[in-house]
Parts: sequence; structure tokens; C-alpha cells
Amino acid sequence: MGKKKLFFKFFLCVGILFSNEVLSQEIELQEDAPVVQKVIFDTPEINYTWADFLIGESCRDDFALLSGLPFLTPEQEKLKNEMTTYCLSSVSVWDDLKKIFRQNKKSLLLNQNAKEEWFVIRYVKMIPIYLWDIHNANPQGHTLQDKLDKIQNAIDNKKLEKVLALMQDLSPSQQLFFMPLFNEITQLLDFKQDLGKGEK
Repeated sequence: MGKKKLFFKFFLCVGILFSNEVLSQEIELQEDAPVVQKVIFDTPEINYTWADFLIGESCRDDFALLSGLPFLTPEQEKLKNEMTTYCLSSVSVWDDLKKIFRQNKKSLLLNQNAKEEWFVIRYVKMIPIYLWDIHNANPQGHTLQDKLDKIQNAIDNKKLEKVLALMQDLSPSQQLFFMPLFNEITQLLDFKQDLGKGEK
């Protein structure tokens, strides 16, 4: 009986020692486990500015930088889409604005001309509207033609906010003819604002 108790105590001690060793190994393994770190995406620095855009500098490098990112914030995605529209096109946005303005201007003047009572005068006045873009570079008056000349000068000088302000001088019915121009300019001003967010 004494031997059995002795063997039992021996195996019990060995079992306790073995379990303690396993536990200590598990604790050591847990302590050695690698720490998972958060992955933080760096926001690239966009150096392209509105001033660069005004002088016709390319923004292809900054567009490539955004395109190469694995993850884009909503702001970066919006800026990338704007760069696709304004920086990758072979057509100058300023030439496009002038073209839209001239089309809108022609539509308005033809509409105004159609209100002439005598059809002979109406058709005589239509000829120069169709054939030429009559533009005074130094308008001084307050006629419709003067107002249109001032808007055209602001477009030529790339003063988008001034274009919108001058459009307010037109009557509401006249402004409707320039909705395509208005939409283009508001989108461009959004681009200007989004570029400003990336400036230092």
C-alpha cells in the first residue's frame, strides 16, 4: 500500500511539473507573438495648383500619383476625376469656354433679333451674327452687347468669378441662354477649390 501511494505521489508531482512547464511555454509563446500594427496610408502631397493650371502647366505627374494609390479618399477620387477632365484632354479648357460662350451669345442675339417687327431688318441683322463674332475689347456702355463683351473679356482673362458676377447683369431670361457656360464655370471653380485643399 505504501509503494502505491509513493508511485501515485511521484506521478502526481511529475504531472504537475509537466503541466506547469507547458503553461509557461504557452505564456512565453504568447509573449513572443508579433504585435499587429495598423496600416496607415500616407496622403501624397499634390503640388499642382490653380496657378499652374492658369498658365497651362501639365498635371499628369500628380494624376499619376493619385492613380497609383491603392486607396483613395472621396476627396482624392473627386480630384482625380477632375484631373481626368481638365488635365488629360488635348483641348484647352479656355478655348472650350470661349466656344461655349460664343454659341450661347449667338443663340441669345438671334433670339433678340427675332423680336424685330420688320422681317427685312431681322434678316439683315442676322448675317453678321452668323458670320462673325463681333467683340469690343473695351466696352464702356450698358447695352446688351456691352455686357456680353465684358463677359467675353473676363473669359479671355480667365477670371471665372468675374464672369459669374457679370452674368448677373443680364436679365433672367437672358441668363437662361448661358446655362451651359454657367455649368462649365461652376465645375471649374469646384476644381479650383479642390486644388486649393492640396496646397501647403
